[in-house]
Amino acid sequence: MTSQLRFEDFTNSTETGAEIGPSKEYLAGFEDGVRAGQHAAEKQQQNLNKALVTHIRNTELTRAELRQELLQAMAPVIEQLANAVLPALASESFVHHLSQEIRTALEGATNVPLSLAVHPDQFEAVNLALGTAEVGVSEDSDLSPDQARLSLESCETLVDLPALIRQLQNALAGLFPDERTKTHV
Repeated sequence: MTSQLRFEDFTNSTETGAEIGPSKEYLAGFEDGVRAGQHAAEKQQQNLNKALVTHIRNTELTRAELRQELLQAMAPVIEQLANAVLPALASESFVHHLSQEIRTALEGATNVPLSLAVHPDQFEAVNLALGTAEVGVSEDSDLSPDQARLSLESCETLVDLPALIRQLQNALAGLFPDERTKTHV
């Protein structure tokens, strides 16, 4: 018994309206799924944005609190520096600072007489520090200690260490908020 193989003939297809590809129901379901996925992604992005904003606000608050706590902890050290160490250090270095100012003035002045007035308590120390410099040093009781007046023919310069110390103390005190501006929790 022999049988013949039969192959189906696809060359002359009589069905002309056959659909090729996914069905309409499948495409509609796919589009619904894409829209639902996009909506879920947008919702998740909004939640992440809200969480990020909240985290940044909390971080800023924490940073401000940390800065305040750090300044409060450092307050005694800064106060000691401003009120005890700074004035003593400035007073000890006054003569050296003054001699530097004079040397600078002498470099700029050519054959111009230079005179220096200091408080009577500092007259000897300034004279020793200047040594052979061609400066006329005089005592002036109107000047306070750590002040000096440097005079050329046409101008005068006041070296005022107490004023500088006050400026530095005010700058250091400015680190801390005034009691009136603090909020009490």
